[in-house]
Amino acid sequence: MLEAKNVQFHYHKRLVLQDVNAQIEKGKIIALVGENGSGKSTFLKLLAKLLQPTHGQILLNGSQTTRDTLATIAFMPDNQHFHPYFTGEQLFYFFETQFRDFLWSKAREIANYLKLDLTEKISKMSKGNISRLKLAATFGREASYYLLDEPFAGLDPLVREDLLKSLIQFVDLEESTILLSTNEMDDISNVADELMILKGEAIIAHENLDVVRSVHGMEAKDWFKSFYK
Repeated sequence: MLEAKNVQFHYHKRLVLQDVNAQIEKGKIIALVGENGSGKSTFLKLLAKLLQPTHGQILLNGSQTTRDTLATIAFMPDNQHFHPYFTGEQLFYFFETQFRDFLWSKAREIANYLKLDLTEKISKMSKGNISRLKLAATFGREASYYLLDEPFAGLDPLVREDLLKSLIQFVDLEESTILLSTNEMDDISNVADELMILKGEAIIAHENLDVVRSVHGMEAKDWFKSFYK
């Protein structure tokens, strides 16, 4: 389990997150939602240990995260900038040198599935294909937790849900969890198991979507909106 306990984070004295508590279990697809500027990216970076909490703890299986435990977490930022003169193949070779769990053959299989030309330079790729390349590189790892920050950026709305459904086949969801931040709830409501809502510097709700539908009688988007009325 990946866990945040009483996490607080300041950025240049500005409070971004306060008293955030969350338990992220294995075997789930979890959508992290909230208004722009609510701290979704910051929360994911804290979980990935790219940022340090001002107060509180990030725990993995009950222990403080270390360099070794972080090897089980694959983080995909929304604004990752690759070397523009890399081809897709060269990017995969770079990932292979950085991550022990990266499988070149798996990443290539995903890239082929996404119809990517790995011989093309990144500088020549469309924004949508760069997004696909980022996804192939991230899911090319055999991680326990995949943390994806706005993974659908640059992708046609018509392909977003189908793309996520397609990528799931490359993840062992009995052993891994996907936590993704998004504002596109229509794309993930039929795929995600749980919804986590970030508002007012804290996580104010974290619920199984089947419970949302059966108990609250709402779809994910309407339930999210109900917290802003």
